[in-house]
Amino acid sequence: MIKNYLSGLIKKYNNHSLNIFVEKYYYENNLDKLIVDYMKNSDTHGLSKVDYVMLHSYIRKYKPINILEFGSGMSSVIIADALHMNSNLDGSNGSLTTIENDKDWFNLNKKLFPEYLIKYVDQQLSKIVEKRYDFLVGNCYENIPDKDYDFIFIDGPSTYFYNGDKKIESITLDFINVLKKSDKPISALIDYRLRTCMVYSLLLTKKNIIFYKLVNLGFFDSVSKKDLLKSDSNFSRLMQSLNDTTVLKYNIPKWIK
Repeated sequence: MIKNYLSGLIKKYNNHSLNIFVEKYYYENNLDKLIVDYMKNSDTHGLSKVDYVMLHSYIRKYKPINILEFGSGMSSVIIADALHMNSNLDGSNGSLTTIENDKDWFNLNKKLFPEYLIKYVDQQLSKIVEKRYDFLVGNCYENIPDKDYDFIFIDGPSTYFYNGDKKIESITLDFINVLKKSDKPISALIDYRLRTCMVYSLLLTKKNIIFYKLVNLGFFDSVSKKDLLKSDSNFSRLMQSLNDTTVLKYNIPKWIK
């Protein structure tokens, strides 16, 4: 569902018409005013215009009921506005749970949030911890409310950490942790995190994961906990992936002969 919709938009982009769609949607739905009002009191640059339009238009079209967002900000306002329009125009009663780890940013976001949209949002503060899934380790939010989510937007936590002066990229495992507890399929949009998307593609049996480098967005289309591979399968699939992309040699390296 999400893959088909957003694939269509990317195809339009390749045909030089996505820009037209984005500009038209952006102004017809007054996203420009929302963003200007929010940004004038914030020093964040936020997401791209394409990201906002894809996020808002998807929620308007498919009307998810329980949305979870990792990392709060302008995107939270965009999601809440789409829920507000769904409620007023279509009678769909959706809600957003958004999770943030930075206390100062959390408080500023609450202060900047448009008053008419507050009723749609449950804003949560949670610290970042290291969690494991099988042989993988990633940055995750410590506390995620147990709800019946059907759509997730992933824009946090940070997947970078420092080892001395060296900046190292990690992954986030929050989507997998939520999926394990869910009894229904979940669709998701993930911003930029290519490495995380690659890992998820190894952990899930469904071929419903796509990363569009053109706009740096990943899409997960209606995956469920039944699609998660078992531990032994995970290792086997990782090894197969290495076989597909790596020249494996079992003889002694030439420089020690």
